[in-house]
Amino acid sequence: MPLTINRRIALLLFVIAAIYLFLSFQLPNYPYAPIDADVIPKGLGILMIILSIFLFFSKAIETEAEKEKRNIPKKELLVLLAVFAMIFLYILLFEIIGFVIMTSVFIFSVRGF
Repeated sequence: MPLTINRRIALLLFVIAAIYLFLSFQLPNYPYAPIDADVIPKGLGILMIILSIFLFFSKAIETEAEKEKRNIPKKELLVLLAVFAMIFLYILLFEIIGFVIMTSVFIFSVRGF
């Protein structure tokens, strides 16, 4: 089987999902909660593993047009990097500044892009 881009992405997603699922099983259990805090993370981890397996075995054939779509212009790459930097700053400053202020600053700054 040739290792296409879909299979590479599927393998990467599978590894990320496995680590995520392992960490979700490390969440503490609460004895008096009927639905515990780990239900959603475990469900998302299992769903991501299933979807990555489906992606790995999908029969989609990669055309030249699809390969061309993957080429990102440098201007758009800079915008993506700026947004990722803003997301990182949002995560870092979220607890310090607070939800309302940090979220509004984030939304208004990203909206400019």
